[in-house]
Amino acid sequence: MVVRDRNDPAIGFRRAIGAELLGEWTVCRLSGEPLAGHAALAPAS
Repeated sequence: MVVRDRNDPAIGFRRAIGAELLGEWTVCRLSGEPLAGHAALAPAS
């Protein structure tokens, strides 16, 4: 399950049903020009 860290009602619900929050995880996004730059380095198939 995924929940935004500032969504207290959703966090409370998940805790209430026994979910464990994994605080050490961070969501990252690679998009736009940085993604295109890395994609350009991939070998052609």
